[in-house]
Amino acid sequence: MTTVPFDRPALDLSGWDSGPLSGALSTSTSAATPSPSPGRTGDLEPGDVSPGLIGFLPVFLIALACIGLFLSLTSKLRKVNRKQAQIDAEEAAAASAATTAPGVVRDDDASDGADR
Repeated sequence: MTTVPFDRPALDLSGWDSGPLSGALSTSTSAATPSPSPGRTGDLEPGDVSPGLIGFLPVFLIALACIGLFLSLTSKLRKVNRKQAQIDAEEAAAASAATTAPGVVRDDDASDGADR
């Protein structure tokens, strides 16, 4: 990797001549004014450059679509949560019924240690 020393003098091009057009180019570029001029507004009104109805409608429609999607997602998540709560309640009821039923012997209670 090569490094460039920072203590070099700047390249001096003051004596450089680009040919017969050098004088013409320097005079035409120095007299030019910036386009458009910084402070000029001309005959434009503030309403002429605003997005207006054409800019508002797509943003509004996208917002409506997002609200609809959010509501749909919320309802589907609630349905899933209700279904899971129902499944959990059924499993808990089945587990409590199996442990509290008299005369019912579960598989893990049936072993009397004979296989040890």
